[in-house]
Formats: sequence, structure tokens, C-alpha cells
Amino acid sequence: MHTKSGLQYFPFDVDFFMDDKIQLISADHQLKGEVIVIRLLCKIYSNGYFYQLSEDQIALLARSLADGTRPDEVRAVIESATD
Repeated sequence: MHTKSGLQYFPFDVDFFMDDKIQLISADHQLKGEVIVIRLLCKIYSNGYFYQLSEDQIALLARSLADGTRPDEVRAVIESATD
């Protein structure tokens, strides 16, 4: 039997995009910033409530957007989200 770690789903507040922090990220990084935050939340919650983000994971996240996003753009969104 396969045991899944982390959560199957997490609640997503309908006011997510109205949050001041998300609005600031959107202002600085446009839709790409919002998508990066949502993807990071999925990664975090799929592993429980903590995710050790490595340079490799940042590169993979950038590549997963399939639009030419560079790892430094992902880092910039992470910095905006954690300030």
C-alpha cells in the first residue's frame, strides 16, 4: 500500500488575490509571480508544511513554467513573498 506524505489538498482562500502581499507580488512580477507562489504552496503542502528549497528545485520550478522563466526570477518572487 502506498502512503502519501503531505496533504492531498489545501484550502485556497477565495480572497487570495486580494491579499496585500499577493497584490504586491503581482504588481512587481505580474501573473508569473502569482503562479510561482501558487506552485510553491503546492510543493510546500505536498510535503507537509515545510519544503527545503534548493537551487535545483528553483531551476526545475522555473523550467516548469515553460515560458522562459529564469531561476533568478523565481528567486525574486520568493524574496518578495518572504519579506
